[in-house]
Amino acid sequence: MDRTVTALVVWLACASASYAQSPDSKAGAPAPQRQQSPAAKALNDASAIKDLEPKIAALRKVVADFPKTPQVNQANTQLLDALIKKGDAPAIADHAKAIVSGADEASKSRLQREVASALLRGEVLLEDAEQYAIGAVDSLPDEKTYLEARKKDAAADQASSAAASGAPGGAGDEQLSTRYRTEKQSTLSTLGQVYAKRGKAGDAEKALREAYLVDRTSAAGASAALKLADYAKAAGRDAEQCDLLEAVALAGRLTPETHADFQAVYKKLHDGSLAGLEEALDARYGKDGPKAPEVARYERTADRSDRLVLAEVFTGSGCPPCVAADLAFESAMDRYGSNELAVLMYHLHVPRPDPMANPYTQSRSAFYAVPGVPTYAIDGTATTGGGAAANALPLFRKSVEPVVDKRLTLKAGASIALKASATWHAVTATVIVAPVESTSAKLRLHLVLAEEQIRYSGENGIRFHPMVVRGMASTGSTRPGSAADGDKPAATPTLPIPTLGFELKPGKGTTFDYTFDLAKVAADGLANLEDLEKNSTRYPNHKFVQKKHEINPNHLLLLAFVQDEDSKEVLQAVRLELK
Repeated sequence: MDRTVTALVVWLACASASYAQSPDSKAGAPAPQRQQSPAAKALNDASAIKDLEPKIAALRKVVADFPKTPQVNQANTQLLDALIKKGDAPAIADHAKAIVSGADEASKSRLQREVASALLRGEVLLEDAEQYAIGAVDSLPDEKTYLEARKKDAAADQASSAAASGAPGGAGDEQLSTRYRTEKQSTLSTLGQVYAKRGKAGDAEKALREAYLVDRTSAAGASAALKLADYAKAAGRDAEQCDLLEAVALAGRLTPETHADFQAVYKKLHDGSLAGLEEALDARYGKDGPKAPEVARYERTADRSDRLVLAEVFTGSGCPPCVAADLAFESAMDRYGSNELAVLMYHLHVPRPDPMANPYTQSRSAFYAVPGVPTYAIDGTATTGGGAAANALPLFRKSVEPVVDKRLTLKAGASIALKASATWHAVTATVIVAPVESTSAKLRLHLVLAEEQIRYSGENGIRFHPMVVRGMASTGSTRPGSAADGDKPAATPTLPIPTLGFELKPGKGTTFDYTFDLAKVAADGLANLEDLEKNSTRYPNHKFVQKKHEINPNHLLLLAFVQDEDSKEVLQAVRLELK
């Protein structure tokens, strides 16, 4: 399959998937048990069948028995894929026709696009795929009509939802417009890819250009830009190729091969030099990239305590729903001063490999039993939930600002002093913890080394990543790493995970000395990335375009905090910038 088709399919899967629970759910808490409907059970049972013939029969039965349920669309899609895998051309054609002929006006464009995409992926009945793709474009309404229809549907859904739960909901105009642009880009991109596979280069380029121009900054736009860059390269349009690959780079969609193409064409346009390339990307990102919402500065209240609140954010540069959380906590760093809030960003290999992940971030995620990304813990209370950039401000208003404001009125449960010295090669810290009044038997001191900002364009479109955790003090003992090949945001397949922090005794003051060897911290990060490339079955044959394990000693800070590991509450934190 064409790499652009692959990129688009991956992006659509990411965009529609949920890497976290609802914003109000607690990380690690068991999900409430819901009664499974007969249609859902039948679909799940059919999906689990491995042998092709009985699977096809079971899926046909789901479609026949539950034609008016939400499960029928998924059953139809799986059935079409199974028929394509079997290679039964007449049955494929009949089922594709049945899917589209049964569609109502609201779903007609989407279903035609999905049929065209399935035929394209299977490389079968491409002439039919072209007709379905054309039909999908023709059936797509204009934005105004689309928004009016979706609002009408949402109003009916909200009425029934509010009657059941008493809670209003629904997407706003901005979110609906984003959905419309995504659908339009996906539809035009599908048509362009079908044209390309059919050898109709001129038609393909026209459709893909239309898709790209809908939104140059989106992942779907980048997928179209990938193929357009190939056309520009073939035609010798160097400036256009470079411009398109800039968009692909900022969307985190460059492969090792297209990265080499990008550097080659940039050098061709700049006297054989790569000087200024990153700065050009920075400038474009500053103009077009997602922005953290502007929020008011925190004003000290009469009941302000001596507490420094700690926010720990588990994120991934390849996680589209993490954008809202990342931007919300950037806003939080703008609202609160360094003696009010400290933020740490733990990067994980979820849902895609992340070149800023390391054994320390993975060990910390295991402590919280992180169910997915984004997850964020404010003084130890973990919550999940994210979304696109448009959701950053609502998330900040609901899940960040009120929690931090309240924590700032609570007296700190510990007193910590932190001092350190730094060289180009090492950071040596001394942490003094006064006697802690808590009677918990599981008090622990943690010491974290973080880098203030790292520049890297991942698949979620964020380029500048603040407060990236690089290392954490470890006792040196380790336990076997848990596989990254399942659905957990855990470690790479074969490396052990460090045990973090130092035990504290209730009622006793303690002094801890610790040295971070910067070369070792960087080597630990590199080993983590190389292990994923060599041993992961979840990401087979993955190669990082960039490995971001190297540490800039000029932009480091230390953060120490005391945590009750029974309740997970962070009792107090202290931070120190290193010069």
